[in-house]
Amino acid sequence: MQWKNQGVGRNVALLPPLGSYKAPNGGDFLGGQDCSYAFCEERNVLKDMASTIDSIVPFHTVDEGVVKRVLQYGADLELVQTGARAYLHISRFSDDFTSPPLTDFVRVGDVLPVIVGRFDDKHNCWEVSHKSYQRFRKFETLGLVRGEKRVAEIQHATELRCTLKLPEALAYLSPPPHPWSRYRVLFESGRLAGGKSIEVVLGSWSSEFEGLVVHLPQACTDQLSSKVHYAEVILLRPHYIKKKHRLQNVMYAQLDDQHIARVDVSELRDLEGVFPIGSQVPIRLKEADHFTGLIDASMAWEHTQLSIRNVPLVGEVRACAVIWTSPYGAHCLLDNRVVGFMHKSSVIGSIPEQLDKYLHPGDIVEVKVLNELDISRGTYKVEFVRRIERFLEEQTEESALLDLAAIRRTGMTGGFARDSAFRWSVLDAYDHCCCVCGRRFAVRDTSAMEAAHVVPRGNRGGNLLQNALCLCPIHHWAFDKGLLAIDDDLSIRVAEIILGSGDEGRWLADLHGQAAHIVDDAPISRPALAWHRRNIFLDT
Repeated sequence: MQWKNQGVGRNVALLPPLGSYKAPNGGDFLGGQDCSYAFCEERNVLKDMASTIDSIVPFHTVDEGVVKRVLQYGADLELVQTGARAYLHISRFSDDFTSPPLTDFVRVGDVLPVIVGRFDDKHNCWEVSHKSYQRFRKFETLGLVRGEKRVAEIQHATELRCTLKLPEALAYLSPPPHPWSRYRVLFESGRLAGGKSIEVVLGSWSSEFEGLVVHLPQACTDQLSSKVHYAEVILLRPHYIKKKHRLQNVMYAQLDDQHIARVDVSELRDLEGVFPIGSQVPIRLKEADHFTGLIDASMAWEHTQLSIRNVPLVGEVRACAVIWTSPYGAHCLLDNRVVGFMHKSSVIGSIPEQLDKYLHPGDIVEVKVLNELDISRGTYKVEFVRRIERFLEEQTEESALLDLAAIRRTGMTGGFARDSAFRWSVLDAYDHCCCVCGRRFAVRDTSAMEAAHVVPRGNRGGNLLQNALCLCPIHHWAFDKGLLAIDDDLSIRVAEIILGSGDEGRWLADLHGQAAHIVDDAPISRPALAWHRRNIFLDT
């Protein structure tokens, strides 16, 4: 092992010089992307030395490299100060260099100024960049210091880039790869309008833009105490999180030129009415999100006019917005900071179906308050009455089958009003023939046939031809009880409990596997038949 003093009060361990080891094929071992890397016998020695060199050669050290071999996509170098091996990839040669081969621009023996990057333990060489050195020299020429904070004048801004003016050169500010970063908030709130000033941190020189690349200062909560701070509201954004089935109201408030807080205020019904743009709001800071550049914060409600809630009365009916749904229930806003919870059974009944397929955050619903505040949940238990307005325009075939706007009526079969006109439209569509047995029980204007809801009316099945079959009274009863179902290929399926009942259930078991009396162009919906098999049919 060699040692060399660099005049900094410490010894430097060097990797063995180039060519001192032989590859298995007899050739010299050289680093490089298009070289065939060989693991020499002294591999373990080099690995031990790598940790020593990592601590001695600082990251981004300026050095010179003597070119020892040039390949199409890179070159092997020997660093002058340390004698260590290094590799220069074609992508790190120059901003102006766009296409191979590198052999047209670099020769063996050339000396290139480079900036040393990380040590590649896999290939036992340093990664270096001539491009970074060129940018470094440009910075030195302009008298700039990387990482320095400067105030720049905004010339023009878009969602993707902001052009700034510094005395030395133009600068370019780009947002991080996040849809709602501090840059996006500043842009949407009008803080990046032309003529205004903004504080930025100097980055590197870009030959592509012929200007400086800058970024916003990092948000830091260390300088801010945990006490209540007052910040100016600059942007309000309702946000629908589809994956979480949640409607989230987000408020962005600016503390100073460097810090913007992101506050979840989903508990508010009228966000703009309570906290308009430009108003001062009390918040408590939590932590800085270094990916977005924002600070997560919470409202200090005790310092607002909403410290006293508008408590609903038991039995009161209110129109409210759904803010969160799950397979088993949903939350709605009865008032500002007053949340109600409705169970799935009050909406679509006690069936296996999941509620969040039919009710969505943002839907406006009417609910009835059932009891007082549940301390453990922090919510009021409510009963679903009806949906007043849909939030999402698009809907699936299955969600279209449910009539969530219907109001439950006492004394009605299934709890909802029936439509005689709907019954006759279904019977006429199937010519008064039973879809199961094919029999026709009708004389002139009198018919014994019945319009059977595939998705039951009691589960809010809609009065639609896509959700109805013409059945005789016997098979209507069997269909509603889940004793039989119809597959997508329009064949009849009978429940196992009937198939195993012997002679007692033979009158129904004989239908198993037979084709239903439904023509291919009948209005019945295949998703409706699938819904019935999942939720009503006994075998499921």
